Amino acid sequence: MSDQLPRKPDETLPDSTSPYGPCPRCGRLSNFTIKVSAPVTYDGGSMAVGGMQHEPTHDEQLTVLQCQGCHQNIVVIEEQYVGGSRTRDGGTRSGPVEWRGVHWWPTPGMRPGNPDVPAAVSEAVARPPAAWLYKRLEQRR
Repeated sequence: MSDQLPRKPDETLPDSTSPYGPCPRCGRLSNFTIKVSAPVTYDGGSMAVGGMQHEPTHDEQLTVLQCQGCHQNIVVIEEQYVGGSRTRDGGTRSGPVEWRGVHWWPTPGMRPGNPDVPAAVSEAVARPPAAWLYKRLEQRR
């Protein structure tokens, strides 16, 4: 078994390990810039950071990626793999650390104008929730 995951195909959605692929917002094949990552699920462990301080470890994170085509951000929920095995499944704790996406926002194919999705649904999902809510509130005035 390899100690790394295989290279993902270009048509697979981006994540922080392989920040390239189709953009869920504009649909173009693009490269992405990692803007920020933050823990989502802690795994109960901790790691020494800078002397005596211990930080909790995590096996799921969210990452904000910016499309270099449309310059809009997407959010990816990612799972940690170490040595080619998903951390949550036990496996090895040594080897290359990689993050692979499992959920994306906006969801692929939900951008406005997709003929397979009703316009009201597509618009609500493709926009950030707060922007959609503000628009609805303004319409009620």
